[in-house]
Amino acid sequence: MPAGSRNLQAKSKSSILCTLFRPVAEPEIVFEGKEKENIALREIETLKYIVVIYKETSETDGFIITAFITNKKQQFDRRKILWEKQK
Repeated sequence: MPAGSRNLQAKSKSSILCTLFRPVAEPEIVFEGKEKENIALREIETLKYIVVIYKETSETDGFIITAFITNKKQQFDRRKILWEKQK
């Protein structure tokens, strides 16, 4: 694999990781999931959200279960709000 390809691939992985971790580190709202997992949402475009579902194993550790993009934020409104960014 050419060196430039590896560099591009590393940048792509880094970008993906930043995209996934930002809603966890700086969410707009966090809901409680059915199995006590956290559901973090962050708007990435007007009315388009990245949703990251994760579990915390301690105050400083945890893991991401899954992530996806949606325009249906209202589907989470029936869930308990654990935290919400002050406006």
